[in-house]
Amino acid sequence: RVNCAAVVIGMGQWSAGYPGRHPTLFSTYRAEMRDMMRTILLHFPRASVYVRSMHASPLNGRTAACPPEDWRNPLVVEVYTRIAE
Repeated sequence: RVNCAAVVIGMGQWSAGYPGRHPTLFSTYRAEMRDMMRTILLHFPRASVYVRSMHASPLNGRTAACPPEDWRNPLVVEVYTRIAE
């Protein structure tokens, strides 16, 4: 075990990105966040845990394409952020 006072987590960029050619479904993202938090709390039981919100990518050729090639747009990021709260 590591003796950390704080853990800062940033999650979502990969989930909403284009590497898998589809976004992570909101229900799957929720389950991944829950599992990740359980793991973090198990390994860092005394640490304060902070989850930072994800930032959206600007609308561009990938996020505004039809169909999109990248789902890091404001609407998806807003839902991912609500899930992380």
